[in-house]
Amino acid sequence: MRTATSASQSSSVFSVLFVTVFLDFLGFAMVLPYLYFYATSLGASPVVYGLLLTSYSVAQFAFTPVWGALSDRRGRKKIMLVCLAGSGASFLLFGLANNIALLLLARVAAGAMGATVPVAMAYASDITTAQNRMAQMGSLGAAFGMGLILGPAMGGTLSSAFGYAVPAFLAAALAFSNFALGYFRMPESRGARTKDSFLQSFRHVAKSPGMKLLLAAYFITMLGFYIMEGTSTPWLQKVFGYGPFQVGLLFLYIGGVVSAVQGVLVPRLSKRYTPQALFVAGAASLAAGLALLGFAQDLTMLIVSSTFVPLGMGLTAASATTLISLRTAADKQGATLGIGQSVAGISQIIGPSFGAAVFSQGIAVGVSGLPFMVAAAVIVPAVAIGIWFATTRQARIAPRQKEEEENGNDHVL
Repeated sequence: MRTATSASQSSSVFSVLFVTVFLDFLGFAMVLPYLYFYATSLGASPVVYGLLLTSYSVAQFAFTPVWGALSDRRGRKKIMLVCLAGSGASFLLFGLANNIALLLLARVAAGAMGATVPVAMAYASDITTAQNRMAQMGSLGAAFGMGLILGPAMGGTLSSAFGYAVPAFLAAALAFSNFALGYFRMPESRGARTKDSFLQSFRHVAKSPGMKLLLAAYFITMLGFYIMEGTSTPWLQKVFGYGPFQVGLLFLYIGGVVSAVQGVLVPRLSKRYTPQALFVAGAASLAAGLALLGFAQDLTMLIVSSTFVPLGMGLTAASATTLISLRTAADKQGATLGIGQSVAGISQIIGPSFGAAVFSQGIAVGVSGLPFMVAAAVIVPAVAIGIWFATTRQARIAPRQKEEEENGNDHVL
C-alpha cells in the first residue's frame, strides 16, 4: 500500500510537475524557429539540415522508453532530474557550437534527454486514480502544448535581436532552473519499484494483444496528424497563397485549440465519459477535420477543418495515454508510457516525408488536398479500434483500473 498523500499535497506536487513540463518544452521549442538559419550559417546543406531534424527524433525514439523503464526501477524524480540536467547541457553545447559536428551532437543529446513527458505521465499515474487520471494527463498535454506555442515566438524574436546563441543559453537556464525546482519541490512519487529490465518490460507489452492494438491505434492517429503537419505549409502556399506569417498564425491557432482542449475540455469531459468513448470521439473528429481540409478552398472551410483537427488531436492524445496507463501495472508505467511516446515518435519521423510524397502525387494529378484525404483514411481503423475498446467488456475494464477499483488507491490527486 502506498503512503497516503493528502489532496492538497498532491495538488501542489502536480503544480510543480505542470510547471516542469511547461518550462522544459518552452526551452526545447525556443531553438526550432532559427535552427535552419543557424545550421546554414555554419555551412550546412539541406541534407545536413534534414539530418539535424531527424537525429533529434531518432535519439528521442531510442532513449525515451529506456528512461521510462529506468524511472520504474530508480524513481521518477531521479530520472527527471538527470534528463533536465542533460537537456541544459545540450542547450549550452547548442549555443556554443561553431561547427556542424557540435551542432549535430547537441541535437542528438537533446533528443536523448527529451524523456520528461513519459516520466511525468508515469509520475501523474502514481498519484492519481483511474477516475481522475485522464484529467491530469490532459493538463500535462496542455503544459507542453503551451510550451510549444510560446517557445518558437520567443526563440524567433530573441535570435533576430541578439543572435543564435542567446535563445539557446536561455533554454539552458530554463532547464537548470527546472532542475532546481524539481530537486527542491518535487518529492519522489513511489516506494516499491520493479526489478524488471527494460527488455523484460518490453516483452510484457509485446505479450498483451490489447496493448498492441491500443498502441497501433495511437500510432495511426498520430501518423495522420503528422502527415497533415508536414504538408500544410506547401499546401497553404499553393491553395491560399499564404506566406510564413499566415501559416504561423494558423499553426498558432491549432496549437492553442489543442492546449485548450487538453487543459480545459478534457478535465470536464472525463468526469462524464470514459477514455474509450473520448478516444472514439477524438479520432472521428480528427479524421473528419482532415477530410474537410482536403476539400477546403475558402477561409471558412479552412477555419472549420482547422478546428476539428486540433479538437480531435487533443481528445485522442489525452485518452490514448490514459488508456495506456490504465492497461499497465503500477510498476511498469514508465516503460510502457515511454514505449507509447516512442510509437508517436515513429509517426513523427514517417508522417512528414510520407505526406510530402503524397502531396507531390496529388499536385501531379490535380488534387492538392490528397495528403489530407489519405491521412483521414489512415485514421479510420483507429476509430474502429476505439469502438471495440468502448464496447467490449474485456477491453473496457483495463487491468490497472480494475486493480484500483478492487484495492483502492490512497495516493491521489
